Amino acid sequence: MQVRKVRTEDADKWMGRNEAVPESLRGVFYMDGNPQPDDLICFEAGNWDGKELVMLVCGPRCWSFQDNWKGRLLFWIMKVLRFGFRFHFEEGLKDVSITPYVRGVRMPEWLVLFHMVRIDEDRWERNNIFFGFWRLANYMMRRIFDAERRPVPGVDFPHADCLAVFENGSEGPPQL
Repeated sequence: MQVRKVRTEDADKWMGRNEAVPESLRGVFYMDGNPQPDDLICFEAGNWDGKELVMLVCGPRCWSFQDNWKGRLLFWIMKVLRFGFRFHFEEGLKDVSITPYVRGVRMPEWLVLFHMVRIDEDRWERNNIFFGFWRLANYMMRRIFDAERRPVPGVDFPHADCLAVFENGSEGPPQL
């Protein structure tokens, strides 16, 4: 795997693609209001089995991290911990339970409970509950590029350098 500096506004070119993933999950999403230094996610880079999607945060072409010390630190922590998620979708793909994993071990729900609710075609509300009662770091995920990688009209997001993971030998910007 290689970490490369890329631009968020070019995510339509470097994020993963997978037509097996349902249309409502395809494209690139911006984590609007996320207090952590990760910005973009692409569900198409995960493994979809028809009801669940599994992805490593530091997997290729699925996530971006801000190009600053906080983003680099978060990336390093996620990589060392092999942090990943299992997204379990209810019927209709409108309600999602998110199970975090560290080195393949499921984190208990009393410690962390993550959830997403589909607001409309291009927005998901992300909720985080820690220790069973503490709501922290909730944010909105907004689609910025649709399944065909066309920009979604009227959605603002930071145009900035970010860090992303690529497969070895893949095309893309120069290696860091």
